[in-house]
Amino acid sequence: YHFSTGRFQPYVIGGPGALYYRNLSFTPGVVYADDSGSGFAWHAGAGAKIFATDRLYVRPDFRLVTGRADTRFGAEPPISNLRITIGAGYNW
Repeated sequence: YHFSTGRFQPYVIGGPGALYYRNLSFTPGVVYADDSGSGFAWHAGAGAKIFATDRLYVRPDFRLVTGRADTRFGAEPPISNLRITIGAGYNW
């Protein structure tokens, strides 16, 4: 959801998704853990589109992804990840 239509457009984002992970732990020559899993996830975040021109913008974005995955060992649910990105975009 965008809160404005001006040159600075803060927004929030969220929704369901899928989670896949792989956990590989080792020292040279010895593998201690090699596990992977998948499951349901949720994500939520906030950011802003900051327009440099009428069409060109930069987009800093912060998102939290958290979910549960089937696992034998390694990562214990819930598995969470904080993602911080800066993107560029162009509106046609």
